[in-house]
Amino acid sequence: MAARIPRIDVHCQTCGLPFKATEPQIARGRGRFCSRSCNAKTTSRKHGHTTKTGQSKTYNSWAMMLQRCTNQAAKKYARYGAVGITVCDEWNSFENFLSDMGERPAGTTLDRTNGALGYSKENCVWATPRQQSSHLKNNVIVLYRGETYHLGGLARKLGLTWTTLKYRIRSGWPEDRWAEKPTLFRRGKTLSL
Repeated sequence: MAARIPRIDVHCQTCGLPFKATEPQIARGRGRFCSRSCNAKTTSRKHGHTTKTGQSKTYNSWAMMLQRCTNQAAKKYARYGAVGITVCDEWNSFENFLSDMGERPAGTTLDRTNGALGYSKENCVWATPRQQSSHLKNNVIVLYRGETYHLGGLARKLGLTWTTLKYRIRSGWPEDRWAEKPTLFRRGKTLSL
């Protein structure tokens, strides 16, 4: 029969009522509240992004960032934490993250502007999926009329699909013809798109 761990009297940090907790619970930070509801009251009172029904999108972005960089059991840990992508010390606190980044705008997610660096105020922005695609490591960089573009961005600028532009570049088309409207051939007729 295992020996019971003695419980000691402590006071709840939210309501002040006494309750019993073990020393290991207190050491892990679990002996501060008498119930889950008192813990939720304190958390939601701090920043208003966690409630009984769930968390805000801003809070979820912060929590998922921490998971993929610090939790070895997380699905995306191999692409983030395992390769050295870290979270700055200040952002271990949601309040600091919220102060630096503000509320998450609709249609955006957290993006690192330099994919080789970790998460920090200097390296992160709220970005749309299209903006994020310009920061991918596997982007094809194209020089067009003296300016540098990624393939998808240049294709959108020229009014083409990225596959059409990629074909033209790989086939050796001269740069001045890349922007030509595609033509469609049907039964001996040429149709301009």
